[in-house]
Amino acid sequence: MPAHRRTVHADTRPRPRPALLLLLALALVAGMLAVGGPPTGPATAGTPRHCGLDDRLVPTCPGRVLTGAYISPKQGEDYVEAVARHERQTGSPMSIVRFYYTGDRRFPNEVERRALRQGGRERLLFASWKPAAGQTWRDVAAGKADAMLKRQADYLREHWNRPMYLAPTRPATSPRCSATCARSSSGVGSTRPCGS
Repeated sequence: MPAHRRTVHADTRPRPRPALLLLLALALVAGMLAVGGPPTGPATAGTPRHCGLDDRLVPTCPGRVLTGAYISPKQGEDYVEAVARHERQTGSPMSIVRFYYTGDRRFPNEVERRALRQGGRERLLFASWKPAAGQTWRDVAAGKADAMLKRQADYLREHWNRPMYLAPTRPATSPRCSATCARSSSGVGSTRPCGS
């Protein structure tokens, strides 16, 4: 019987770059600096009125949740007014406000910061970010966005040195993502991640 040989191939996948890791680390450190946290709604029987957040930005009191959404401003509204409108309509304060960002746009801007702090409450920023048009996550991993990511990390440190969530968003130009994956059959919300 012939001996079987096993061929081993070197892993040639791109490795995360220092600037990307710096941006992610900054978001994590900001989360660990949390003292207390945003109010999370009315307390249930037997739980303290104020719950803190752990290092993963999860409420420390059992049964408590953080609620939030991306609120699209109506014509003539800015994000401050949109968040206030949403909270009036739902009768419930949000703990998290989500914003979407692309490329080199600095976040959160001054209006978004006011929306996150309006009404005497501080809400958590949930930033969804994707590379600029014409750039892929592979480009980011290969270091082609390192300078931009460092500028963003510096901006966050100076303008929003607070706990936050940061999530990558698949670029619309991705071959695995189409417009059909962004809507459910009812036309509301996403029913699955793009590419699944």
